[in-house]
Amino acid sequence: MFWKLCKFEWKSSYRMYGMFYAILLICSVLIGMSSLPDVNLPGLVEFLINLTIIIYTAGIFAVNIITIVFIFRNYIKTMYRRQSYLTHTLPVTTWQIQTVKVLFAMLWIFLTFAVTIATVWIMMIVSGVNVLSDVVDAMVYAWQHIPNHTELILGLVWTLLEMIESISIVYFVINFVHTTYIQRYRAAIGIGAALIIFIVESICNNYVSKILSLMNVSYSLMVPIFILIGIILVGFWNYASVYLIEHKMEVE
Repeated sequence: MFWKLCKFEWKSSYRMYGMFYAILLICSVLIGMSSLPDVNLPGLVEFLINLTIIIYTAGIFAVNIITIVFIFRNYIKTMYRRQSYLTHTLPVTTWQIQTVKVLFAMLWIFLTFAVTIATVWIMMIVSGVNVLSDVVDAMVYAWQHIPNHTELILGLVWTLLEMIESISIVYFVINFVHTTYIQRYRAAIGIGAALIIFIVESICNNYVSKILSLMNVSYSLMVPIFILIGIILVGFWNYASVYLIEHKMEVE
């Protein structure tokens, strides 16, 4: 049933992202074709290509913002609007629902990043520029000259946890403003609550970092400490969300 929940989550969101991904991919192909050597384009076609470049450039910025907006919009839609009936009647636990929501949020963030990279790659391939070997060589060179691979991996894990925690905080705020405690001005209260939480966490992280620095804790030891803190906070925010959904939820 867990995988059926994943399938339901996929069906409820893939169309929104797929349209924007398709537009970016089509634009990248057209831009790449216009960059082929010895290609003389008519005036109208050249104008359309320039327009496509503008659309592509704006789309790159827009799709990253839209991805975040759609993630939280889909959460509200499937948890508290018309589709919420199906979500809450599935024979799964609230923890499974919350876990799938977080996992798919990360999935769409990474897919958006991958599509962005893919569009650049497609433009190069279509225009006849083959930089695959150069990119691979550069990556190998960079990896060989990194002084401490363990610190790099731990830093990536820390960054990943920060992203998961940020999503979990926003999900918690969405759940909080949809409880019986909040009846009016939910959007304003939600934005204010999220800002307060992020600001307080940032101040606390800076304070902990300064304390560890005063104790002469090395970076290689400091990162695992923050990873542990991140794991605890991710668990806390998701536990809080599950509690609100199970005990204080108010579906519109």
